[in-house]
Amino acid sequence: FQVFNFYQNWVTIFGKNFISPLAKSGKLYYKYYLIDSVMIGKRRCYEIVIEPKHEKDLAFWGTMWIEDSTYAVQQLDFEIKKSANLNWIEKVKIQQEFKNVIFF
Repeated sequence: FQVFNFYQNWVTIFGKNFISPLAKSGKLYYKYYLIDSVMIGKRRCYEIVIEPKHEKDLAFWGTMWIEDSTYAVQQLDFEIKKSANLNWIEKVKIQQEFKNVIFF
């Protein structure tokens, strides 16, 4: 198990850098689709599906849930498909859930 920081522009997996969907330049690499607004716990979140603009880019496919008031990532389910060409790896699946931390 490994935790990845998608708030950084690049996420390193198996020695290769993948562009994060949350990167400043993410719109150059990803298509974003707003699917729904859902309640996760007591927080209203937007369900957003992402897919690479070009299938062979080192980018992720999947869904993320963003909180409506703070824009914090609440949950993400991403995968890397075989087309990313990671040698003998056919698929990588990443699932993370986040909790909001309040500082006083």
